[in-house]
Amino acid sequence: MQSKAVIWWLKIFSICLFVVMFSSCASIIKGGTQVMNVKTDPSQANCVISNLRNGNEVSHITTPSATVLQRGTGYFEKGQYKIDCVKYTLPVL
Repeated sequence: MQSKAVIWWLKIFSICLFVVMFSSCASIIKGGTQVMNVKTDPSQANCVISNLRNGNEVSHITTPSATVLQRGTGYFEKGQYKIDCVKYTLPVL
């Protein structure tokens, strides 16, 4: 009787372990790159996209535009970015 209980618990443990292993695998495999569209109002703004993890400038664009960003920097570290946009206009005289 005791061995049936042990086998039952091992089956439950195995199923739980299987679920945890393969549910987290999607975030590792899904990594790579992603296209990000940037639009501003007014258009023709100059934007700098920076990586928040290391401070490096990733891209310089003029809106409207699209750029490709890394989804993550490691197995469980998602990418974090900051966008700074500036539109300089001349005053009307």
